[in-house]
Amino acid sequence: MAEDRKSRGVDYSGLTEYVSNVTIKNVDINPLNIKSIVVREWIFDVFPTIEIVFIDNGVFFDLSPLEDNAEIVVEISKSKKKESPISMTFLLHDFDVYNTDIERGSSMMIRVTGIFDCRNMVYPIHNRSFKQRTSIAALEEIASECGVEVDKRISTTNDAMVWLQLNQNNYDMIYHILERSFKEKNDTMFAYIDRSGKMVITSLKNELEKEDLITARHDIKKSTLDKQEDEEPDTEEAANEDNPIIYYNNYGYKYIGGTINKMIGYGMTHTYNDTKDVQTVTLDSDEHLLSDFSYKEKDSVGKIVKHISYGTKFDVDNTHDNYLTALSQNEYLRKNFFTSNLTIFINATNKVNLFDKVSLVLPTMLPTELTNDVPEINEVFSGEYIVGGILHQVFDKGQYKMVLSLFRNGIDKSASDEAEINLNGDQEAGAELPSLPSLPSL
Repeated sequence: MAEDRKSRGVDYSGLTEYVSNVTIKNVDINPLNIKSIVVREWIFDVFPTIEIVFIDNGVFFDLSPLEDNAEIVVEISKSKKKESPISMTFLLHDFDVYNTDIERGSSMMIRVTGIFDCRNMVYPIHNRSFKQRTSIAALEEIASECGVEVDKRISTTNDAMVWLQLNQNNYDMIYHILERSFKEKNDTMFAYIDRSGKMVITSLKNELEKEDLITARHDIKKSTLDKQEDEEPDTEEAANEDNPIIYYNNYGYKYIGGTINKMIGYGMTHTYNDTKDVQTVTLDSDEHLLSDFSYKEKDSVGKIVKHISYGTKFDVDNTHDNYLTALSQNEYLRKNFFTSNLTIFINATNKVNLFDKVSLVLPTMLPTELTNDVPEINEVFSGEYIVGGILHQVFDKGQYKMVLSLFRNGIDKSASDEAEINLNGDQEAGAELPSLPSLPSL
């Protein structure tokens, strides 16, 4: 049992065991047969998705076969008296089955995937127009038609036009609107349904500029202890009452900026003919609001690596004035900001939502005797991030953990004054930075 409660060297024995109540086609699945549940929230996806792996003794393979759009009801809770952190309904999407008992064939392992229960999003297709609506108004109308409540975090955009929905379902139309929406220069919009079932409509800059912060600290022990609602805050939490503190254990980092920069990031242009002359629009913004340096080589910023020719733009009233700029800017900003991903594993009793702003404190890997006056944190990767994705993971024996995907498009100051800083930022190359003592010879 002790071994079962450990993962990657972290002891999760302090976690409360959650009960996973799952029904498919109104048939209850024995919680002991559930091997894993993963619910995924993502700011780039219109709605959450789910994957469930469970052992079947013939109920779904022989008696009541799984079928498209079968209703999956999932509730994850500590007890019937406690509020459920996950209580959602999904529609079965795909599944696969494989035998776990070769000799007898008495049990099968089934993996099912599902999408959030919102049939009006996926069918039927529509041929209609939203006349003189802003992107926000069009998104609100679609959400209302689908019976989804809206959490509107921005009030206005500069993109009123005739939005045409031609042979598209509402799911595809939402992406169509987001690709062409325009709030202001150097901003891009998002619309997604979170685990509460509400559609959030917001913009990147709106979320980056908010002041509310969650502090995330590395503490293996505290990350594996459930936070009780009536628990007294510790000294640090009491001193930071306005900024909640969460604790994480495992973490990882992934960077894909090299690919993005060479495809679009360093700069892009688009041209169009306004019936009088050819107009050229350049996009090479390198804003990095959450970090000291961007992830772009400073001498390459502004060099054009992508060009789009849109042809002739006629002066008509069915598109907004920034229509072509919006097409380019939305692609440019969405790819530019999300070039690096830092994942942290936290206790699921913490209340964290998509687009929460996190102040991450990452520990240094250097031994204490080598740090001297340098703070005992990693100054390069510590700093502010936004939550772009959340994985809710429930494994057998009721272990419930959350994995946060944190994003920003840069790093903070370098930890060495010897290497020249080639990244774009406010701090000049060769500026005096904290130095480290020499490493001992081997």
